[in-house]
Amino acid sequence: MLGDDFLKDARLETLENPICRLDTACMVLNRKLNHCQSLVGSDSAASRTSRHVLGPLLHTSSAAASANLVRRAISQYDARQSEPGVCTVKRILVVFVVVLLAAVLVAPVLRLRGSSMPFNVGIVKKSIVFLYYPKGKDFEVGTGFLVDIPSQEDPKRSFVAIVTARHIVDPQWEGCSWTNPQEIYARVNVKNFKVGQKEDGTDDVPLGLVNQGKNVWWASPNDRVDVAVIPVSSTHVEQLLRNDVRLIPVADFATKAETANYKIGIGDQIVTAGLVPALLDAQRNYPAFKFGRISNIPEEAINMKCTQADKALPRDVWLLAGNFVGGNSGSPVYLLPPVPSLAHRVMLIGIIAGAIPDVDLGQMVPSEYVFDVIQAHYPTANLYRGHTEHSIMK
Repeated sequence: MLGDDFLKDARLETLENPICRLDTACMVLNRKLNHCQSLVGSDSAASRTSRHVLGPLLHTSSAAASANLVRRAISQYDARQSEPGVCTVKRILVVFVVVLLAAVLVAPVLRLRGSSMPFNVGIVKKSIVFLYYPKGKDFEVGTGFLVDIPSQEDPKRSFVAIVTARHIVDPQWEGCSWTNPQEIYARVNVKNFKVGQKEDGTDDVPLGLVNQGKNVWWASPNDRVDVAVIPVSSTHVEQLLRNDVRLIPVADFATKAETANYKIGIGDQIVTAGLVPALLDAQRNYPAFKFGRISNIPEEAINMKCTQADKALPRDVWLLAGNFVGGNSGSPVYLLPPVPSLAHRVMLIGIIAGAIPDVDLGQMVPSEYVFDVIQAHYPTANLYRGHTEHSIMK
C-alpha cells in the first residue's frame, strides 16, 4: 500500500532519539506526499487517469500513514533512555508534533469528503418548490421555498409557509395582461425515486389562493415590494412532508443589525437556487444553484415590467450580478461570507424578484420585507433570528 511505502522510507537508522526519528519521518512523509500530489495534479492524459485512481488512495493512505506514525512514535519512545526530569518534556513535545502532523494530513482528507460549500446544500435544495399554474395552453412558472416558523406557545409545533415573489401569484399587480390564478401547484420530489421507473418522480400539491373572493396569501403593505407568503394548511403540510422536502428555519433570515454590522454591500458573494424552465420536462425537480455578487443597492425604486409591451412599475430592489432567467423569481438568496462563522453566518438576505434581460443582472427583494410579512401574520410564532442547530450553515 502507498501508506506502507511512506513508512518504510520514514524509518531511521538511529533509534536512540524519538524526537529526531519523528522529525525525519515527517520530512520524508511530506516529501512523498508532495511528489504524489504533483502527479495527481498534472494535466497530462496519464495523470488525469491516475487522479481518479490514486486520488482517493493517496488521501486514505496518508491518513493511515499518519495514524501509524503516531502509534510508532509513541510506542517506540523509551523513557529509560531519557534523563530524569527531561522525560515528561520530551514526551509532551513528541505528542505535540504528532498531533500537529495528524491535523495537517488528516484534516484535508475529512474536508474533501463533503461539499465545499459552507452550508447544507441538501437542505436548501429540498426546500425549493416549483410553482406553476395553467395560462391558456401554457403554464406560468416560478420558484418558492418552504419556511419553518416555530410556535412560541408550543415548541413542538410549527407553522409552514411558502415564500415566493408576489408577481407569481398576483400578475395583475405587476401589470400583466392575464388574470390572477385562483389556485397554484407546488411541485416537489417524491421519496425513494429510482431513475427509469415509470411512476412520477414528483408530487403536485394544490394550494388555493382565493377563498370567497379574498386572497388567502399575504403581501407587503409596501406596494413596491415583490413578496408573497402563502400559508400551508395542516393537510397540505402532511402531503408535503410525505415527500422528499426540507424546511428553511425562519432563524436563518438576516436581521437589520446583521446587515448593517456585516456591511453587506457591493461585491459580496451570494448563492441562490431555483427553477429553470428548460429542465421542467425531467422526471424530478432539479433546482439550479447560481452564484453571483451584489451589484448595487439603489437609493430609489427601479422600474420593472411584466413583459416588454407592459407598463413599467416602480419596485424596491437590490441588483445582483449573475445570469438569471424567467422561472428564477421567488428563489431564496443567501449571503456567502468570505470566512463563515457564528459571528458572520450564511443567512437568507432576500428573494429573486426578476431578471434584467441581456445584461446578466437580477433583482432581489431584501429578506427584511419577507420577515415583516411573517411577523405581521404569525403573532404567536417564535421569530428568533440567528444561528441554531437547524440552520443551513455547517
